[in-house]
Amino acid sequence: MLSWLKNTPVLKSTVNKAVPAHSIGNVADQLAAPTNQQAEACKERDVEFVLKEPRVRDGPGIVQRAFPSKQWDYMDPFLLFDEFGPKVLAPFEMRRTDHLGQHPHRGFETISYFVEGGVDHFSTDGKHGSLRKGDVQLMTAGAGVVHGFIPLQELEKQGGPVHGYQIWLNLPAAERMSKPRAVDFKASETPVVSSEDGKVRVRVLAGEALGASCSLMPSAVPITMLHYTLQPGATVTQPITPGYNVMLHVARGSALVGPRKQAVGASHAALFKRDAGSHITFSCPDSAEEEVDLLVLGGQPTGEPVVQRGPFVGSIPADIDAAWADFNAGLFGHLAPDGSSQPKSKW
Repeated sequence: MLSWLKNTPVLKSTVNKAVPAHSIGNVADQLAAPTNQQAEACKERDVEFVLKEPRVRDGPGIVQRAFPSKQWDYMDPFLLFDEFGPKVLAPFEMRRTDHLGQHPHRGFETISYFVEGGVDHFSTDGKHGSLRKGDVQLMTAGAGVVHGFIPLQELEKQGGPVHGYQIWLNLPAAERMSKPRAVDFKASETPVVSSEDGKVRVRVLAGEALGASCSLMPSAVPITMLHYTLQPGATVTQPITPGYNVMLHVARGSALVGPRKQAVGASHAALFKRDAGSHITFSCPDSAEEEVDLLVLGGQPTGEPVVQRGPFVGSIPADIDAAWADFNAGLFGHLAPDGSSQPKSKW
């Protein structure tokens, strides 16, 4: 059993309750709603604050984690935001025995997006497959699932770049016990478009950008997920769905964000104010020596209480106790040692 499964504390939302910016809680709840006059005047959303993402160990590797952290529990409807990489692996630097072993989930959805590299994945809902460069998976844990990942065999033998994201998305309380499922989308299924001058490129994973749209990802809560790269001198005005909470994470380079052109560097996240603004802006300075690689993430808040401990999410503490009892009773199902129907190797 992985150590983090039981050692993560219970995190409770402070739905519709204002708390100081330094306090732990749903950061979206800390942002005061504007008056009607302010909402009418505010067309561009401003940045509320910029967070440096701490590096934490998760399984066999190190990730940059925007939340949960000491500063930021979650951003409704998102419960966790991890970036792994970017880095370049030497041959056999990461082996197939170095993996995030089988582990359970209940009560939420996971989004796994691979910018580079990839994994073989297995789960008790019967979804076995591979995710490679540009691929994305939405897994609905629902009533309970056990899954695991193994680095691709070619990545182990040949090495190469690794970069991607693991994001947890809350399920509305009424859907927490829905049937587990996982859906993989290949890179070719999500549109990639560029600006006319070629300085901006975006992969549309969910939502709309630069005239392209993607609605493949069947998440229970509507979201926007856009992977941008900007060349020096590029500026983007990105429309935002009213009511969404929105963040911008920088993976590489440095972006100027919002009307005050705040600098947001690599391994930092900017949270935008929750107001009636119709769009956000970000740019790569003319003087930049490298392009900016960033992810825009937004979603419709559920506005519901959340309790999370380790791999389980519920609405009240008793939901977590029930999840542990059901998992220990084998109700989430079982995987063979390598995740397949017949044991072939050891985890």
